[in-house]
Amino acid sequence: MLRLAVPPILCLLVLFASYRAVLYNETHLSPQGCKMSWMSPSYVLQSNFNASWTPLANRYSLWLYREVGWENENTLHGSPVLFIPGNAGSSRQARSIASSAIRQIYTNPYVPSSDFTNGTIAPVDIFTAEFNEDLSALHGPTLLSQKAYIDSAIDYILSLYSAASRPSQVLLLGHSMGGLVALSLLSSPSSATRISAVVTMSSPNSLPPARFDRRVEDLYGQVYRGLYPTDGTYSPPVLSICGGATDSLIPSETCFLPPPPEKYSTASLYRETVFTTALEGVWTGVGHNEMVWCHQVRSKVARTAIELAAAATSSAPFQNKKEQILEKWSRGPEWSGSSSNDQWRPSNELALSRTRESHPFVIAPSSEQGSREEFVTSHMYMLPFSSVAVPHHLNLLIARGSLLEQKTVMAGDQTSLRVELFICKFSSEFQQTACKYLQPERATIQPIPIPLPNIPFPQRGEGSSPEDFALAVEVREIFAPTFEDDGRKEAWLGLRVDGYVQKGKRGLIAVLEPRHEQRKGEPAHNEEVSVVGIRELELGGVSGTGPFFSTLSIDLAHRVPALQTDITIPRASISSLVAYRVEGIFPGDCQALSPLIPPLLQHLSSGPESHFHAVRPNQPFLLHGHAKGPFVSTSPSSHSGLRLRLYASPESCPVQSLRISVDWWSTLGRVALRYWTVVVVWGVGVVAAGFSYALWQWENNLPLPSPKAVYSKIFSTSTRVPMQASGALFALALLPLPRQALLGTSDEWPLNPLLAVAFFWIAVGFGGVLMYTLEGITWILGRVAKLSKPVKPERSPTMQATGTRPLSKKRSFVALGIVLLLVATVIPHQVAFVISWLMILWTSATGQKSVAMSNEPVSAPSNRQDLSTRDTLEPAIPLSSIRAPSPSPARRRSSPEPRTLKPSLVEFAESPPPTDDGPTPPLSNAFALVQHVVLLQAFLFPTQGAVLAVWIRTLVTAGFTTPFDGDHNIFLAVFWLVLAEAVINGVTWRRKGSRALKFVAPALSALLSAYSFLFGLRYPFGVFELANLLVAWLAIFCLAWK
Repeated sequence: MLRLAVPPILCLLVLFASYRAVLYNETHLSPQGCKMSWMSPSYVLQSNFNASWTPLANRYSLWLYREVGWENENTLHGSPVLFIPGNAGSSRQARSIASSAIRQIYTNPYVPSSDFTNGTIAPVDIFTAEFNEDLSALHGPTLLSQKAYIDSAIDYILSLYSAASRPSQVLLLGHSMGGLVALSLLSSPSSATRISAVVTMSSPNSLPPARFDRRVEDLYGQVYRGLYPTDGTYSPPVLSICGGATDSLIPSETCFLPPPPEKYSTASLYRETVFTTALEGVWTGVGHNEMVWCHQVRSKVARTAIELAAAATSSAPFQNKKEQILEKWSRGPEWSGSSSNDQWRPSNELALSRTRESHPFVIAPSSEQGSREEFVTSHMYMLPFSSVAVPHHLNLLIARGSLLEQKTVMAGDQTSLRVELFICKFSSEFQQTACKYLQPERATIQPIPIPLPNIPFPQRGEGSSPEDFALAVEVREIFAPTFEDDGRKEAWLGLRVDGYVQKGKRGLIAVLEPRHEQRKGEPAHNEEVSVVGIRELELGGVSGTGPFFSTLSIDLAHRVPALQTDITIPRASISSLVAYRVEGIFPGDCQALSPLIPPLLQHLSSGPESHFHAVRPNQPFLLHGHAKGPFVSTSPSSHSGLRLRLYASPESCPVQSLRISVDWWSTLGRVALRYWTVVVVWGVGVVAAGFSYALWQWENNLPLPSPKAVYSKIFSTSTRVPMQASGALFALALLPLPRQALLGTSDEWPLNPLLAVAFFWIAVGFGGVLMYTLEGITWILGRVAKLSKPVKPERSPTMQATGTRPLSKKRSFVALGIVLLLVATVIPHQVAFVISWLMILWTSATGQKSVAMSNEPVSAPSNRQDLSTRDTLEPAIPLSSIRAPSPSPARRRSSPEPRTLKPSLVEFAESPPPTDDGPTPPLSNAFALVQHVVLLQAFLFPTQGAVLAVWIRTLVTAGFTTPFDGDHNIFLAVFWLVLAEAVINGVTWRRKGSRALKFVAPALSALLSAYSFLFGLRYPFGVFELANLLVAWLAIFCLAWK
């Protein structure tokens, strides 16, 4: 029977490997470089927020954060912010952001910072809700309770301020599921008007992380309607901050705000998502819980809160101002041009120390300026326009500097270099060079990190230093100036540089070049050009499946060095399921000293999820995406294919090639994180398929096989049935199914069909694991019952042997009524489901020994027999091993029909009477059916046990008198309890005599199996609802209560 053990063993090995792969991704896929944050916290309980404000005041509480020694506990500053914790979160998680907000306002206790001495910005009051660490991700009614509490808390917070200075809105900060609570308030116009903005952190905005509760799905519907209102009502701006692959608690693609409906205009709405790997100055993945204390992130969120609070009191249009602030601190400042005079002026009026005429390529300071720390104040570098009458493009790398009058978010005014752009020409009017400020209309400014040599990037526990950054500037369509006469015609692009450069380092690299229509596939080395600004490589001929089965090598050798190389692989997968391994190949004798920008690769599948990687010899790294994932719509900002951008200054070691292949170990971790429910949901599909087959056998007057009999039939002789099922799933995965069907990734080839087949075999193997586990549990329970349960003389030997009790309708229905009353008022229906499962499991375990009989029916003992009769029964055997064949025809004809005991457990009413080829004795069928029910309930347990955990957690943390609403549907419990009572009391089963009805039970079980495979992963709550329908049919129409 070794073949039977192969699928369960392989399943356990795959599950263990998946767990290890998930842990591997936490540290290798997107390494975390967060600085620890420090604070001096204190919390002021808002005791006046009591039952007069909300009936939930006895369950939850509201607190006001105060930094000890920095602010007065009893004084409100006038700018309210409300922090909402998430699943199993705490009000104390607000302390890092709140402390940063105070310490940015004050340099020392009660001493305002010089940035805020103009009086336009005041400290904020950060309130925080305490939900007693509720498991809100698992339970819709808990989320609705938190929503109602926050709605009342907003009213209470606004009422604390005096009428003269009372704010009209509150800024909401939501972490994890707290972000969903905040977004759900937008669906109510009255609530939305009291919210200035919503900032979510590590929130699963597009898809529930655990989808076992239909009411959670309904709440997501409210969130979607609030994000995109159709009636033109006010809706505050929303910013979602995501930690990326480092966050192992939610799939990263679910952190995107859902896209709007088709043809929906979002011109008046601000809905943006940004990943921490793309945040200026952060540039690191951030874990789920680390999101609230990571110093680089918390400082940006705190500064956003400060400036949003100030915008509420300014005279500028508040809505536009809020969006500008959110954009500034999430993506960096936009190009604002120059406000200086744009008239032609002689160069000597620009206060230049000297003018340097240069080639189209310039490095500043140049080698002849020396390697000492040198001030380069008011140097003008001239880049000549070519004679070609086409637009020119400027590519500029500025290390630790700023462009024009713009200030970087990271360093503010503390930049070492400032660069201004000019258009210059020889002027016959001035008889010298004249210049005017350049105000480009098409330009991009991309802050990028500068990885430090021999230090991991990002550095664990430190991240990127605010000083180690550069600006990658691309100015497009710069036109040479026109000349009014036929005299001397010379034109330049002027770079005015002010500041200093540290010893041994470069500060600026610029390239001005004409741009032609065709830039792709730039030819090999041109001796006349030493460096280019941008090179574009589009590998359209590379197959999308190539990196899955081989290594793709992108050749960069024998090409002109470029400041920026854009690489596009249009057919490569950018699914969140796939992780790529990338390795840079360098020359063997490369020894670069302090380059301006060492090789740096930026992954650009979409703007919000930009990710930087240091390219170094013999140090491969992993690429991943977030824009496409299971069951979520593709992000509007995503691009097709894999898009990479390689930055490198010419003096750095040249990257000769990039080798790209799929990293299967990391991909396994990505898949496991998103499909962890497959063992439960598809396991139900496998078990329901076996149950359907067993019921079909029974309805056709054949023996009802046990789960192990079905399992043995499949694997002991041939694997034809599972191979056929694998082929069907493989073919189904190739079809263009809806996004909600099957795996939710119908357009992912070859991953989608391969995963469908693999998941099926994992589900089959896990079914075997659970079947053998239940068999061991029932054997242990049977032994325990045999040792601990005394024999009652008044009970018949048969009932003593079976462990069942005499049938009593009155007692059964009274007990059932009491339990249902408790379900309707006190306990959730999930508790009743678990009780019914335990009752059936215990009864089947303690009743095993009654079926260890000979193949002949057992004669009833006479009244004169004593209790020692039970000792003549054979030893108990496992339920799944019951194989009681019918007597041979010859023996039936020669032997008189003996009296038989009334079978215990569930008796089958044979219709029609058994023939020579009829079913096995009824007791074998009864135990087989009970085993199917127990196995099905075991797989359904996680779908109900989640809410059970929420209920227990609520009782422990909030008290035993806390109401638990929303889970008192008796129709989701009554049929399981009836079935349990039937098993305990030995109620007779009956087949359906009607041809139309006899196959309803097998059809319902087959429907449950089909739904589990097709829609179970997206809507797991429907699996239990269909299982409840199957059990309802069995309880109502297939039980014969006597």
